[in-house]
Amino acid sequence: MTVLPGRQRRRDWPLALISVTALLVCLFYAYANSILAPLPGFTFDAQWNVVSIDTCDSADESCAGNQDKLQVGDRLTTIGDLTNDAYNSREWLVPFEGYGPGQVVPITLIHGNDERQIDWQMPANNTGANISRLFGNLLLFIPFWLAGTVVLLLLRPRDTRWRLLISFNYLTALWLLIGNTSVSQVAFSALLSPVISWLIAPVYLHLHLVIPAPLLDRRYRYSIPPLYAIAILLAVLTLFQQNSGWNYLSGLVIAIALSFGLLVFRFFDNSSKAGRPAARLMLTGIGLAFGPSILLWVLPQLLNREPGFLATGVALFSIPVLPLFYTYAIYKRHLGSLEFRVNNLISRYSFILLYLTAFAVAFFWGA
Repeated sequence: MTVLPGRQRRRDWPLALISVTALLVCLFYAYANSILAPLPGFTFDAQWNVVSIDTCDSADESCAGNQDKLQVGDRLTTIGDLTNDAYNSREWLVPFEGYGPGQVVPITLIHGNDERQIDWQMPANNTGANISRLFGNLLLFIPFWLAGTVVLLLLRPRDTRWRLLISFNYLTALWLLIGNTSVSQVAFSALLSPVISWLIAPVYLHLHLVIPAPLLDRRYRYSIPPLYAIAILLAVLTLFQQNSGWNYLSGLVIAIALSFGLLVFRFFDNSSKAGRPAARLMLTGIGLAFGPSILLWVLPQLLNREPGFLATGVALFSIPVLPLFYTYAIYKRHLGSLEFRVNNLISRYSFILLYLTAFAVAFFWGA
């Protein structure tokens, strides 16, 4: 193993501090979503529509008391003293906060066209469910944090592509984790989720403009700083609640669509044959990362069928593909003797993922 000189180690300690800080923030929100967020025994979305109801233990008193009080599709309007309007306007208010296991929560809901009032008893603490949620949250961000840390500490050269790829991985890890927590609004996650969405949009677009080689001429590169300035301004306005609503999703979706379009353009552009292999690898990574989720999550939900545990496992297993393929595509020429090993790892991982996806699809349709 090569030992870095003392001067090099001293120069890299701020980079290690960045990595540790990103990890601690991600771990905090994984803990917040799994432990701090109240678990009422059912899942609801940001509009308080009931998405699913947990299967409860018949030995639990709350199970019999809550039987048939809620159905999937019901829309909640009031939880205790918290109204849906207050929830949407004040992103720090947490539904079911202050109610412990066994306590009764008055809920007003709309079932069909009828308004109802029910008394919902909070279920007992479920350690298994908490651990499962924590494990799922860790799998959401660890691949991106790990890829960002590898690029941060080990890869060279430290140029614009290096900085963008680090930002891409760390911001994506934070966005996935905080976005997954935002429905509960615990730890200001609902406020921070749109802020990170604004910040991540120009990074995505800038990254795909410069990899594997800059696409714009020098005179057009001056258009990049204004993109960051606008995104930071919108993020600050959102943080101080001067830019509320769902418009941040529009900006993020546009940035993602343009980024994907840039990759497709590079793949078919005859004047940039050198960038085709990298574009092909990145497009393959996108397909492998999102293909299983579309087949095993989106399609079943469109058919009003529950995806199931196997689909969840395969979807989580596909997450590491995206940062792995992106990192390999950009730094393939700089890996030296490690290129063969990394290529072998990617090939095996992709084969296992395809095999598991095919098995899960066959199992789903067979069932």
